[in-house]
Amino acid sequence: MEQRRRIRDLSHAGSRWIVSLHASDAPQGLWRGRAVFFLDGPTPAVQLEDTLAFEALEFDELVAQASALSVDEMRGRLARLLVRRAS
Repeated sequence: MEQRRRIRDLSHAGSRWIVSLHASDAPQGLWRGRAVFFLDGPTPAVQLEDTLAFEALEFDELVAQASALSVDEMRGRLARLLVRRAS
Protein backbone atom coordinates (compact mmCIF):
# COMPACT_ATOMS: atom_id res chain seq x y z
CA MET A 1 0.00 0.00 0.00
CA GLU A 2 1.26 3.47 -0.85
CA GLN A 3 0.65 6.57 1.25
CA ARG A 4 1.54 10.22 0.82
CA ARG A 5 1.57 13.11 3.23
CA ARG A 6 2.40 16.76 2.74
CA ILE A 7 5.06 17.59 5.32
CA ARG A 8 6.26 21.11 4.56
CA ASP A 9 5.94 24.18 2.35
CA LEU A 10 9.05 26.21 1.68
CA SER A 11 10.40 28.91 -0.57
CA HIS A 12 13.59 28.58 -2.58
CA ALA A 13 15.04 30.92 -5.21
CA GLY A 14 11.82 32.92 -5.36
CA SER A 15 9.58 29.90 -5.90
CA ARG A 16 7.24 28.12 -3.53
CA TRP A 17 7.75 24.36 -3.12
CA ILE A 18 5.68 21.66 -1.47
CA VAL A 19 7.50 18.77 0.22
CA SER A 20 5.57 15.53 0.39
CA LEU A 21 6.51 12.14 1.81
CA HIS A 22 5.77 9.23 -0.53
CA ALA A 23 5.97 5.84 1.16
CA SER A 24 4.98 2.23 0.75
CA ASP A 25 4.95 -0.71 3.11
CA ALA A 26 7.40 -3.47 2.33
CA PRO A 27 6.60 -7.17 2.76
CA GLN A 28 8.86 -7.31 5.84
CA GLY A 29 6.53 -4.93 7.72
CA LEU A 30 8.67 -1.81 7.22
CA TRP A 31 7.55 1.43 5.69
CA ARG A 32 10.01 3.00 3.25
CA GLY A 33 9.72 6.45 1.79
CA ARG A 34 11.34 9.49 0.25
CA ALA A 35 10.65 13.19 0.20
CA VAL A 36 9.36 14.54 -3.09
CA PHE A 37 9.56 18.25 -3.95
CA PHE A 38 6.81 19.81 -6.07
CA LEU A 39 6.91 23.28 -7.57
CA ASP A 40 3.70 24.90 -6.32
CA GLY A 41 1.46 26.08 -9.12
CA PRO A 42 -1.68 25.27 -11.07
CA THR A 43 -0.06 22.20 -12.58
CA PRO A 44 3.01 20.85 -10.79
CA ALA A 45 5.33 20.66 -13.79
CA VAL A 46 8.44 20.03 -11.69
CA GLN A 47 8.66 17.04 -9.37
CA LEU A 48 11.99 16.05 -7.80
CA GLU A 49 12.51 12.93 -5.69
CA ASP A 50 15.12 13.18 -2.97
CA THR A 51 17.72 10.43 -2.58
CA LEU A 52 17.46 10.36 1.21
CA ALA A 53 15.36 7.35 2.25
CA PHE A 54 13.43 6.85 5.48
CA GLU A 55 12.41 3.57 7.14
CA ALA A 56 10.09 2.90 10.07
CA LEU A 57 7.65 0.32 11.40
CA GLU A 58 4.68 2.71 11.17
CA PHE A 59 3.78 5.32 8.56
CA ASP A 60 3.38 8.04 11.22
CA GLU A 61 6.93 7.32 12.45
CA LEU A 62 8.15 7.78 8.89
CA VAL A 63 6.34 11.13 8.69
CA ALA A 64 7.96 12.18 11.98
CA GLN A 65 11.43 11.34 10.65
CA ALA A 66 10.94 13.30 7.42
CA SER A 67 9.33 16.23 9.25
CA ALA A 68 12.29 16.42 11.64
CA LEU A 69 14.55 17.71 8.87
CA SER A 70 15.05 21.44 9.27
CA VAL A 71 13.87 23.93 6.68
CA ASP A 72 17.52 24.75 5.90
CA GLU A 73 18.30 21.05 5.33
CA MET A 74 15.28 20.71 3.03
CA ARG A 75 16.28 23.82 1.07
CA GLY A 76 19.82 22.46 0.71
CA ARG A 77 18.55 19.10 -0.53
CA LEU A 78 16.26 20.86 -3.01
CA ALA A 79 19.12 23.06 -4.24
CA ARG A 80 21.28 19.97 -4.91
CA LEU A 81 18.41 18.28 -6.78
CA LEU A 82 17.93 21.37 -8.94
CA VAL A 83 21.66 21.48 -9.77
CA ARG A 84 21.60 17.77 -10.77
CA ARG A 85 18.51 18.33 -12.88
CA ALA A 86 20.14 21.26 -14.72
CA SER A 87 23.30 19.32 -15.62
